[in-house]
Amino acid sequence: MASKIELKMKIRPIYLWDIKLLLLVAILFTMMISFLIYNNYTVDYHLQLDNLKIEENTLKQEVKEKYGLTKSVSEYTNRISQLTQIESIVNSRFPDRDEIPSVLIQVNEMAEQSNVAISSLIPNNNDRVFTESSLQLPSDIRIVAKDFNISATSNFNDFVNFVYGIASYPRVMQIRDVRINRIDDNKVSMDMVLTIFYTK
Repeated sequence: MASKIELKMKIRPIYLWDIKLLLLVAILFTMMISFLIYNNYTVDYHLQLDNLKIEENTLKQEVKEKYGLTKSVSEYTNRISQLTQIESIVNSRFPDRDEIPSVLIQVNEMAEQSNVAISSLIPNNNDRVFTESSLQLPSDIRIVAKDFNISATSNFNDFVNFVYGIASYPRVMQIRDVRINRIDDNKVSMDMVLTIFYTK
């Protein structure tokens, strides 16, 4: 009987518990809840904050790189305009390969207008890439030189007029290896190499 009474005294209802015990249980419960809240929310937010910092640094780096690119846009635009001007000059002065026959027709017409009789015009099959130009050409444009061996007869003054006509022609050409022989008092024979430059 005494043991039952002691058991009842030990297990009392909550409302009969001592206030110190209730405070201790309340403090422990609050600490446990706080710990759970810290683990579930604070740690996650800390990780999210770290991720945001990493993203911020990445964005800053990208902005720096793109800003550097925008600073070079004006230089790039100037270079493009320079290359466009060079290309227009090249296209106006140098024919392409398909235009060479029309250039030869013009040469023959200049010879007729200067009273120079061309007896033979023989092309040299070995075209060569011309690398002595001071123009900074775009990488996809090459200037090629094609030679033609010309034999003709005329008086000397007419030959000089023919050379001036070729020099004033808007397409770039070159006369070299000129050999002049006297035929009589009025006529001379000429052998020369005419080089026509074209783009490829």
